Amino acid sequence: MRAAILRLMIFVFVSGCRAPDAGLLPEGEGRGLEEGRERLERVSGRLAGVVPRPGDESVWEFRVKRGWAPNAHADGSGVVTLTTGLLAFAGEDDLLAFALAHEMAHVVGGDVRRQRVEDVLRLVGGVVGAVVVWGVTGDGWVGMAAGLAAVVGGDLAVWRVRQRGREGRADARALEWCVAAGYRGDCGERFWRAYAAARPVPERPVWRSKHPGDLERAAALGESGP
Repeated sequence: MRAAILRLMIFVFVSGCRAPDAGLLPEGEGRGLEEGRERLERVSGRLAGVVPRPGDESVWEFRVKRGWAPNAHADGSGVVTLTTGLLAFAGEDDLLAFALAHEMAHVVGGDVRRQRVEDVLRLVGGVVGAVVVWGVTGDGWVGMAAGLAAVVGGDLAVWRVRQRGREGRADARALEWCVAAGYRGDCGERFWRAYAAARPVPERPVWRSKHPGDLERAAALGESGP
């Protein structure tokens, strides 16, 4: 039974690490890829002039992979990977600059490392809760239910709230860097309004998501922008 609980906790942990909200399908994905790469090099070069290095010996590196969903992620070491869908969606330099600067902000702020630590804590908390309740009640199924409740409850009440806070801070920092690099002060607000309008399916309720709502992000940037 302990092995079953552990396998279930690992499943919940892995499923919770999947990136949510990959629901956009921009027109023309895959077209003009070479032009997109040139634009990426131009925009990333300007940002690299104002954004701190990801580490003492590290430099920023930008990669493109094929994918219809406009998406990007950073691995914490200064490597930012974006999809061809994002290149197609962010058709203006200002919008692309904001998307890249947002991921760079996660790296500079140490968010990638914090996320990994929190994922481990979430799993450990569930396993410990399951074992403790099992030991007290003598019922493995009750222990498993308690462990799952601890994982889900902690995720919704604590970890996702912290993740949404990091997203907001990354947005604000990205906007500062974009303005410093010479891009428009409304690029963040415009990015999120365009992102919201392009969704073919509704967003998840905010309480279930790791990200604030698109229009909420746009409004926050509009209030804080120059």
